[in-house]
Amino acid sequence: MEKYDFTTPIYEGAAVLIVKSGVKNNRNFFESIANSFYRTFVVEQRWQMILDGMMMTLLISVCSGIIGLLLGFGLCMIRRGKNQPLNKVVKWIVKIIQGTPIVVFLMIMYYVVFGKIDISAVLVAILAFGINFGVYASEIMRSGFETTDKGQEEAARAMGYSRVQTFFKITFPQAASKFLPVLRGEFISMVKMTSVAGYISVIEL
Repeated sequence: MEKYDFTTPIYEGAAVLIVKSGVKNNRNFFESIANSFYRTFVVEQRWQMILDGMMMTLLISVCSGIIGLLLGFGLCMIRRGKNQPLNKVVKWIVKIIQGTPIVVFLMIMYYVVFGKIDISAVLVAILAFGINFGVYASEIMRSGFETTDKGQEEAARAMGYSRVQTFFKITFPQAASKFLPVLRGEFISMVKMTSVAGYISVIEL
């Protein structure tokens, strides 16, 4: 009371609405919706806010998708390699990130990892979603490669193909046909997850 209620009212009165005599509001439900849409979307130009949010969501999604695909492919190649210590480290990193909710991971990236650095929240969101998408993409890719028949790789090597030629001409095309549909679904899920970027003050759709 001492802090806020210290003023003396000058005037107290009721709210009054003045309308033209004889006019009644006979709008039905659909007319009210149409009027509300026109007032907010057209007069107040809310469409600009929606367009700006859509462009931001598109930016975050595309950049995170590219980063995630590159990171996922790299992690997948490490998991398929013969370096066991590095393989185990990557395996645990993937498990930890997969077990962390995206909101928690996003806030850790923003408030802990980059907390003392002057960095754009949009860039932090792109990195966070890109890393999250990358660990899932790596497992999806790895499952696709593991379903490819090893005998085809051996046959290609016997015909004189190098490891790189065997991978890109024999293994990768077959694996891609299996993991791309799943990867597309994961990308759609990632686009939906960008809605939590508002937790770090990123205004998106």
